[in-house]
Amino acid sequence: MITKVVATKAAQEFLSRDASLAKIKPVLLESKTREAETAWIFFYDSEEHIASGDYRDALAGGGLVFVDKANGTVHSFSSAFPVQAYIRVYDQLRRAGAVTTADVLTRIREEHLASKG
Repeated sequence: MITKVVATKAAQEFLSRDASLAKIKPVLLESKTREAETAWIFFYDSEEHIASGDYRDALAGGGLVFVDKANGTVHSFSSAFPVQAYIRVYDQLRRAGAVTTADVLTRIREEHLASKG
């Protein structure tokens, strides 16, 4: 079982390696970290926004980082859908076996489209 400390380090390392985030200097918002059944969920923002509070420095579509509790796999998601939807779908898929980022996104999109009728 991956502890919160180990998961936090994995999330920080993931963000520091993500080239698309290099210019914004992402920082984990540790007070917002959530524990789900199968993953640790981390939120992040730009260092600039945290320092300034100016919405112009905020991340557009800022995302989530999930760290799987069983194996430490890191998954990154946008804020396109509610956090609870990502958690619910991730937990469902993880209980059924291995899960990929694409699996979660596909399921959430399918549910979203189905709800639009």
